[in-house]
Amino acid sequence: MIPIVRALERRRPGTVLLFDTQQQRELTPALLSDYDLCAVPIVRIDCQRYSLASQLASQLMQLDDRIAGCVGVVVQGDTTSTVAGALAGFYRGLPVVHVEAGLRSHDVSQPFPEEMNRRLVSEIASLHLAPTKKARTHLLDCGINADSVAVVGNPLVDLCREVDGREPAPWDVLITMHRRENRASGIKALCRALDILAKQNPLCRFAVIQHSHPDVHGRFIHHLPRHANLVYIAPMTHRVFLKALSTSKLVMTDSGGVQEEAAMLGVATLILRNVLDREDGIAAGSARLVGTQCDEIVIAANQVLHDNAHFKPAGSIGQTCPGELIASRILAYYALDQESAA
Repeated sequence: MIPIVRALERRRPGTVLLFDTQQQRELTPALLSDYDLCAVPIVRIDCQRYSLASQLASQLMQLDDRIAGCVGVVVQGDTTSTVAGALAGFYRGLPVVHVEAGLRSHDVSQPFPEEMNRRLVSEIASLHLAPTKKARTHLLDCGINADSVAVVGNPLVDLCREVDGREPAPWDVLITMHRRENRASGIKALCRALDILAKQNPLCRFAVIQHSHPDVHGRFIHHLPRHANLVYIAPMTHRVFLKALSTSKLVMTDSGGVQEEAAMLGVATLILRNVLDREDGIAAGSARLVGTQCDEIVIAANQVLHDNAHFKPAGSIGQTCPGELIASRILAYYALDQESAA
C-alpha cells in the first residue's frame, strides 16, 4: 500500500488515515521513515494473538468508531484485518475498495484463512483493483460485475524499482516460512532440508528470517539445526530486505508478497506451498512450486545452486507506476479528484 499512500498524499494531502494492527510493531517506525510516511496520520489498533475469531471481532470493534466520518475504506490483500476493514466499511454504509483483488487458489484450506478472506471481501467490495488479467477473470467467474473491476498491476513494482542492490548481501539463500498450514509439519520438514543443504553446500550462506509470531519462532528454534553457514536472523526492515533479496541466489518462501518481489527482481524462488495463488514467478520462469517435503526441497534447491539453467530469472519490473494508477482510481471513485470535493 505504500506507493498508493504516497501517491494519494502527493495529490490530495490529508486524504489518508492509516490503520496499523501492530502485528509488526517493532518494524513500523523504520517502515514509515524509510518510505517518507511519518506525516501521514495513523491509528494503532490492538491485534489479539489468540484465535482468528477474537482477532476479527477485536479489530472490527476498534475500526467501527474510527472510520466514522470517512468517505470510504480501502483494504489490501487477504488478511484478517482486510476482512475487518471491509466489514466495518460495509456496516457503516461506506463503499469499499479492494486492492489486490481476485487472487485465488481455489482451495479454502490453502492458504488458510486467506482464501476465504478474499472471497468474503469480493462480496463486500464495490471496486475491485486486480493486479493481473487472470485475477480479473477469477472475479468475473465469481459473478462480479465487470464494470467494477480494473486491472491495475502490483504496486510492489514501484518499491522494487527503488532497490539499490549494488552491494552483495551477506547471504546466498534467504528462507522464510510462516503459513498456518505449514506450522505443524512444514517447518520441521524445511529444517531437515536445510540441515542437508547446509552440509552439502558448505560455502553457501543460508539465512532463515525470524517471523514475529511466537509459534513460528518457537518451532524454528526447536527444529533448526546448527551450522556455521546456516543462521537465524532478526526481521529486516522492508527496504533492507528488498536489497538483500535482490542480490541473493535463491529465496525459499511460503510468503505471497515475497514471491511477488522475487519475481519482480528476477530472483530464483522455491515456493514452499502445495497450491498456487500467485503465478508471477511461475510465468516468468524464475519460480517453482515445490511443496513442503524435505526431499523435494533439497533437490530443487541444489538445482538452483549448482545448475541455474533450471530457472530463468529475468525480472519483470515494468515501466508503469501502479501506485499512481491505483491512487487515480481511488480518487476518481470517491470523487476526491474534484476540486470541490470535501
